[in-house]
Amino acid sequence: MTLPAEYEPEEDQREWYRDRQSGDLGWLVRREGKSMIRLDRPLQEIVKPFRKNNWELEKQARPMSKFQITQVAFEADRQLCLALGLHDKARREWLGLSDSQRINWDQYGPIKPLSRMTLYRAIKKALAPLAKNG
Repeated sequence: MTLPAEYEPEEDQREWYRDRQSGDLGWLVRREGKSMIRLDRPLQEIVKPFRKNNWELEKQARPMSKFQITQVAFEADRQLCLALGLHDKARREWLGLSDSQRINWDQYGPIKPLSRMTLYRAIKKALAPLAKNG
């Protein structure tokens, strides 16, 4: 079947792909006669060129990347820090961390107190099925 120059598949007909470098998730569309990937972003239309070597077909599309799950855990940790009176830690912003700090936080999470580490591990475990490579 030949697709029209402008094509946006229905939600249940989408062919999902993941960017091999950034982990971005999107679906295949046609824009101006070219195959493109529309990123899975609410209320935004961000399209990138589809180059087969850059995108991996998702056999089962999952809504979150590993780092998005880490960011959810980070935000929950901020709220816990606020409740525990750890105001300096509660003021931190995810985007204010360096890449190495975000990677470190993904790998280890908070160390103390134990309640922060427990929350971090529980969120990572509970949300793991939503991420690529579960």
